[in-house]
Amino acid sequence: MGITQGLQPASLQPRGQLLSSFHYHLYAGAIGPSIIHVALFCLFIFFLSICRPQGVPALPPEARPKIDWKLLRQILWGIIPSIALIFLVLGTILMGLATPTEGGAMGSVGGASILAVMNKCL
Repeated sequence: MGITQGLQPASLQPRGQLLSSFHYHLYAGAIGPSIIHVALFCLFIFFLSICRPQGVPALPPEARPKIDWKLLRQILWGIIPSIALIFLVLGTILMGLATPTEGGAMGSVGGASILAVMNKCL
């Protein structure tokens, strides 16, 4: 079982009851292995690009977008709602303001709200 497969919310429920600990402690404990998992993946891609550059080819210069404020605005328009939704779900659980079930419900409402705002602005 991989790191991310073993840390799904459904798998945290029995362990939390068995260890008599709070769920947000288990979520907080999952942050470290998740960061290590992402860092190892980034290192793998980095070393792959050094050892086998043909395996990770770069974009040709004519296909690269020009970096300007319009591009940065588009990037932020995609990142900020995702960060807000992650904070809405995990932030409230880790701060102890919501249980995982309530966090999931807030994520559903937050996702629907973000969808409504994004479709209105498009």
